Amino acid sequence: MKRLLAGLAGLTLLGTLAGLFLTAPQPLTPSERAQRPGDPARGARLFHVGGCASCHAAKGAKGDARLRLGGGAPLVTAFGSFQPPNISPGPDGIGNWSLAEFDNAMRRGISPDGRHYYPAFPYTSYARMTPADIADLFAYITRLPAVAGKPAAGDIPFPFNIRRGIGLWKRLYLDPAPIVALPANASADVKAGQYLVWKGRAIAASATARGTSLVALIAPAGWAVRLILRAKAAFPTSRPASWRGAPPKSPTI
Repeated sequence: MKRLLAGLAGLTLLGTLAGLFLTAPQPLTPSERAQRPGDPARGARLFHVGGCASCHAAKGAKGDARLRLGGGAPLVTAFGSFQPPNISPGPDGIGNWSLAEFDNAMRRGISPDGRHYYPAFPYTSYARMTPADIADLFAYITRLPAVAGKPAAGDIPFPFNIRRGIGLWKRLYLDPAPIVALPANASADVKAGQYLVWKGRAIAASATARGTSLVALIAPAGWAVRLILRAKAAFPTSRPASWRGAPPKSPTI
């Protein structure tokens, strides 16, 4: 029995270590990160092509109000409600971020404190941006008006609120390779169009495979956990309440 328990303990430890390794954030290396100061004029074009204001400006904002990036309307999904954050260049936004931290957020989906971002933030598309374009976009955003305040946190139920599991999803779907390979003789205009669609624009990724792939990876685990919790409520393993002189409680399903 002792050998069996020791073996199980060893397997549990190995499984835990493997899980920590497989789900760990993988930041860009120094040689991969954007290095040079960006060009805000070029960054302005990327900002508008990428539709940044669509998520991070206030709902219904028009004109210059679309440059106030204090956080937009919540993104309601099957996994919960995700709140676009303040990304203005103030202390409540990204005002204290370095270019390296911005680059890791954009192309690796990693926060400055080392946590995974949920793929409601379409970094799988931005992963195809060049370091130079990341620097240009950062240079432009950091010249926009600072907006005070942080939006309310999103509402993400268990087990989807365990961010560490996003690391496995990234291993499957975070890939900077082009979605569709172009022929060798593709024109410069076609190549530029591919870049704008797949590297600088979030719509394609938000509306297609990301949602279904996340369901395939996470939903079965979520359903299993919820089923276990419901079964535990319906069939408690502890001593029945009636034995203690108290009336039994009906389980909540």
